[in-house]
Amino acid sequence: MKVETLEIEKSTMEQERTDCSNKIEQLKQTINGQELSQEDVRRMEREKVRIEEQITKHSSVLDGHVAALTEAKEKWSAVYQLLEERVTEYKMKARQLELIPKTAKHAKGVTLEVVLDKSKAADGEVELLGGMNIGLTVKEHVAKTVQEYESETAKEQRRIMELKAQIQTTDNAFVKLIEDIEVSVRLVLL
Repeated sequence: MKVETLEIEKSTMEQERTDCSNKIEQLKQTINGQELSQEDVRRMEREKVRIEEQITKHSSVLDGHVAALTEAKEKWSAVYQLLEERVTEYKMKARQLELIPKTAKHAKGVTLEVVLDKSKAADGEVELLGGMNIGLTVKEHVAKTVQEYESETAKEQRRIMELKAQIQTTDNAFVKLIEDIEVSVRLVLL
């Protein structure tokens, strides 16, 4: 499902954020063990502050994604629960009208029972309802919910792509900082 994909991407982004923090710690230890000029230290401190600001910004964006995922899950659960209630009502009325089970008086051998199959929700509403289309009301409700969910998912995917681009920019800044440190170390050692 799309929610699972977003969760995987969220987990990957969290790991990348942890890796970035580890890189910063390693750089701090490297800097602490070196003798550099005051200008080198000031430049590195400015770079450190800038990178820490980027990490904070990425963390808040990631927190927003987590909140959006949680909200999407809650909406899906609420809609699914409502659907379960409607199916239960349908089954009660169908039993009263002797439409279910298949051997009921008015069923005439046709399977009219609705059985929800949560695993097939992504395939469509008829599959979700066990292959039974029980009318426009449910169909319109599910279609509207799926459309809203797809719209939210598309927005979250765009946000994740932007965040990945920002992480790549941060990684490039780390590489540049490491190169600058190596050059500074070589100059100091000469």
